[in-house]
Formats: sequence, C-alpha cells, structure tokens
Amino acid sequence: MTPTYLIHQAERSRTPAEQRAADVRSSELAAASAALCRSFAGPFRSLRRTAQQVPVESDQRPERAGWPAAEYSL
Repeated sequence: MTPTYLIHQAERSRTPAEQRAADVRSSELAAASAALCRSFAGPFRSLRRTAQQVPVESDQRPERAGWPAAEYSL
C-alpha cells in the first residue's frame, strides 16, 4: 500500500456496513483478550484464596518481625 492510499483511507468516512464489521472485529478481539486474562487469573485467584486461609504464625506478624504495625496492611 502506498502512503497516499493510507491517507485516503484514514480521511474518508466509513459506510455503516464497514463500521459494523470493524465493531464486530474489535468486540471479538476484546472477548478473546478477556478470555486469555481469565485463563491466567484463575490459578492466581485460587492461590490467593489458599494463602488467605492459612493461619499466620504469631512470630510472622509484622510487629514481631520488627516492622511497625501502622505501615503494614493486608
């Protein structure tokens, strides 16, 4: 493609059919991206739930580790 043709494509307005087709493509891309993120997030979510269920030993609390309690938050 020549640069002048690309400029022409950018400057002209799209027909309603072209706009719908572009919207469908972008929504399919968004759905695929969301599915990919969900597939990565699932294992991390289960690890986080498991970590929240494990009781913290008293010597692992921030006050016992030498950290000020005000600077530590869960």
